[in-house]
Amino acid sequence: ELLDKKPFQKHIPISCFTATAKPSVIEDIEKFFLEGLNIKLDKYLAVPERKNLKYQSIPIGIKDKYNELLRLINENEGSTLVYIPSSTKSCDDIAEKLSLDTTKIVKSFHSKIDSQEKMMILKDYIENRIDIIVATTAFGMGVDKSNITNVIHYEISDSLESYAQEAGR
Repeated sequence: ELLDKKPFQKHIPISCFTATAKPSVIEDIEKFFLEGLNIKLDKYLAVPERKNLKYQSIPIGIKDKYNELLRLINENEGSTLVYIPSSTKSCDDIAEKLSLDTTKIVKSFHSKIDSQEKMMILKDYIENRIDIIVATTAFGMGVDKSNITNVIHYEISDSLESYAQEAGR
């Protein structure tokens, strides 16, 4: 009876947003809403191309890899993010080595660091008190920093989607 008196909508509008979902993930989301809730979603897809980014691939042997990283860091100004997705220990090792080999402030960031310490590292990075973050993919969600000028993948990302997401940070 109340519905007859008030102009309520039959359905609440639903929106789903994602930056880098694979086609199979989008299909799963559509299937869930259609089969579970009888709602057919309309898709609005944007081109993932980022015209504000420059990509560069540097072929380098394993023994020269660290020296090339150090060169890139020393030759480029601005905030830098170095991704090492495979290992928290590698993050710590590379961050420690960079701290000794450069005058820039370097910190490691990964899932094994205490939550409060991670929040302090993130705050210091956003406020430009840290120059370089060496991180696993644990870094990035919720980062609102407009002046990251260098994103270096020290190791290959686990997928093209991960790479695109990490590079866009």
